[in-house]
Amino acid sequence: MKVVFALYTNNEDSDIHPIFGRCSWFGIYDRSTKALVYIKNKISPNEESFTCPDADSLLSLGLQSAVAGSFSPKTAERLLRNKVRLVIPNNACKFKDLLAAMK
Repeated sequence: MKVVFALYTNNEDSDIHPIFGRCSWFGIYDRSTKALVYIKNKISPNEESFTCPDADSLLSLGLQSAVAGSFSPKTAERLLRNKVRLVIPNNACKFKDLLAAMK
Protein backbone atom coordinates (compact mmCIF):
# COMPACT_ATOMS: atom_id res chain seq x y z
CA MET A 1 0.00 0.00 0.00
CA LYS A 2 1.45 3.37 -1.04
CA VAL A 3 0.66 6.53 0.88
CA VAL A 4 1.47 10.08 -0.28
CA PHE A 5 2.13 12.79 2.30
CA ALA A 6 2.06 16.54 1.59
CA LEU A 7 5.29 17.95 3.09
CA TYR A 8 7.20 21.20 3.53
CA THR A 9 10.63 19.58 3.14
CA ASN A 10 12.08 16.33 1.83
CA ASN A 11 12.89 14.71 5.16
CA GLU A 12 11.17 12.89 7.99
CA ASP A 13 11.32 15.94 10.29
CA SER A 14 8.93 17.84 8.02
CA ASP A 15 5.52 18.92 9.21
CA ILE A 16 2.51 17.78 7.22
CA HIS A 17 1.54 20.60 4.86
CA PRO A 18 -1.90 22.15 5.43
CA ILE A 19 -2.81 22.11 1.71
CA PHE A 20 -2.13 19.06 -0.46
CA GLY A 21 -1.53 20.80 -3.78
CA ARG A 22 0.52 23.65 -2.31
CA CYS A 23 3.18 21.57 -0.57
CA SER A 24 6.81 21.76 -1.67
CA TRP A 25 7.37 18.01 -1.47
CA PHE A 26 5.46 14.75 -1.53
CA GLY A 27 6.69 11.84 0.54
CA ILE A 28 5.66 8.48 -0.92
CA TYR A 29 5.82 5.61 1.56
CA ASP A 30 5.29 2.02 0.42
CA ARG A 31 4.01 0.06 3.41
CA SER A 32 4.74 -3.31 1.81
CA THR A 33 8.41 -2.65 0.99
CA LYS A 34 9.05 0.09 3.60
CA ALA A 35 10.54 2.24 0.79
CA LEU A 36 10.32 6.01 1.11
CA VAL A 37 10.89 8.42 -1.77
CA TYR A 38 10.44 12.16 -2.10
CA ILE A 39 9.03 13.92 -5.14
CA LYS A 40 9.29 17.69 -5.60
CA ASN A 41 5.93 19.30 -6.27
CA LYS A 42 6.07 20.76 -9.78
CA ILE A 43 3.94 23.82 -9.07
CA SER A 44 5.46 27.08 -7.93
CA PRO A 45 3.92 29.08 -5.08
CA ASN A 46 2.64 31.63 -7.62
CA GLU A 47 0.66 29.13 -9.69
CA GLU A 48 -3.07 29.06 -9.21
CA SER A 49 -3.58 25.40 -8.40
CA PHE A 50 -2.44 21.86 -8.42
CA THR A 51 -3.40 20.53 -11.86
CA CYS A 52 -4.81 17.30 -13.23
CA PRO A 53 -1.48 16.34 -14.87
CA ASP A 54 0.19 16.74 -11.45
CA ALA A 55 -2.44 14.51 -9.88
CA ASP A 56 -2.12 12.00 -12.72
CA SER A 57 1.63 11.69 -12.17
CA LEU A 58 1.04 10.86 -8.51
CA LEU A 59 -1.85 8.53 -9.31
CA SER A 60 0.36 6.60 -11.72
CA LEU A 61 2.38 5.47 -8.69
CA GLY A 62 -0.53 3.35 -7.45
CA LEU A 63 -1.46 5.34 -4.37
CA GLN A 64 -4.02 4.08 -1.90
CA SER A 65 -4.03 7.03 0.56
CA ALA A 66 -3.15 10.73 0.63
CA VAL A 67 -2.36 12.71 3.80
CA ALA A 68 -2.56 16.51 4.13
CA GLY A 69 -4.17 19.19 6.27
CA SER A 70 -6.76 19.78 3.53
CA PHE A 71 -7.57 19.07 -0.11
CA SER A 72 -9.12 21.42 -2.65
CA PRO A 73 -12.51 20.22 -3.92
CA LYS A 74 -11.08 19.54 -7.40
CA THR A 75 -8.09 17.59 -6.08
CA ALA A 76 -10.24 15.66 -3.60
CA GLU A 77 -12.68 14.68 -6.33
CA ARG A 78 -9.84 13.53 -8.60
CA LEU A 79 -8.21 11.43 -5.89
CA LEU A 80 -11.48 9.94 -4.64
CA ARG A 81 -12.56 9.05 -8.17
CA ASN A 82 -9.35 7.01 -8.36
CA LYS A 83 -10.11 5.27 -5.05
CA VAL A 84 -7.45 7.14 -3.06
CA ARG A 85 -8.45 7.51 0.59
CA LEU A 86 -8.05 11.08 1.90
CA VAL A 87 -6.60 11.43 5.40
CA ILE A 88 -6.68 14.72 7.29
CA PRO A 89 -4.86 14.57 10.64
CA ASN A 90 -6.73 16.06 13.61
CA ASN A 91 -3.89 18.46 14.41
CA ALA A 92 -0.51 19.58 13.12
CA CYS A 93 1.90 16.68 13.19
CA LYS A 94 5.31 15.58 12.06
CA PHE A 95 5.80 13.26 9.11
CA LYS A 96 8.08 11.02 11.22
CA ASP A 97 5.29 10.50 13.79
CA LEU A 98 2.86 9.33 11.12
CA LEU A 99 5.52 7.07 9.59
CA ALA A 100 6.26 5.52 12.98
CA ALA A 101 2.56 4.75 13.44
CA MET A 102 2.52 2.94 10.06
CA LYS A 103 5.57 0.74 10.68
